[in-house]
Amino acid sequence: MVAYDVKERRNYARYALEGVKALASQRHVAYRFPNVQQQVANLGLGLEDVCHLLEHLTPDQFKESVLYADSPQWHDVYLVPAGPVAGLDGELYVKFHLSPSRTWLNLCSCHL
Repeated sequence: MVAYDVKERRNYARYALEGVKALASQRHVAYRFPNVQQQVANLGLGLEDVCHLLEHLTPDQFKESVLYADSPQWHDVYLVPAGPVAGLDGELYVKFHLSPSRTWLNLCSCHL
C-alpha cells in the first residue's frame, strides 16, 4: 500500500451522491490510475460491475473526504460490502473524485 501525504480530512462528502450515481448510470467512469484497472480485475469485476457498485452507494457507506497535499481534488471514500458486488468477504475501499467539469467520475481506488 502506498502512503500519501494527507493535507486535510472531512467527515462529509464532497460530491453529491445523486451526481455520482447519475455519472455511473451513464457509464461516465474512468480509472484514474493504471493500478485501479488491476485492482478491479483482481476482484473479478468489469466496468459494468463498478458502475453498478457506484450507482448503489448509500450515505451510510461514506467514510471520509480526503485532500492530498499534491492534488487539488477532494476524494470521497466509501466502504462498501464486497459480497453483493464481488462475492467476497469484507469491505471494498472505494475512492473517487469528479472531474472539474463534473462530467466524469475518476475512480482512484477499488480494493479490499
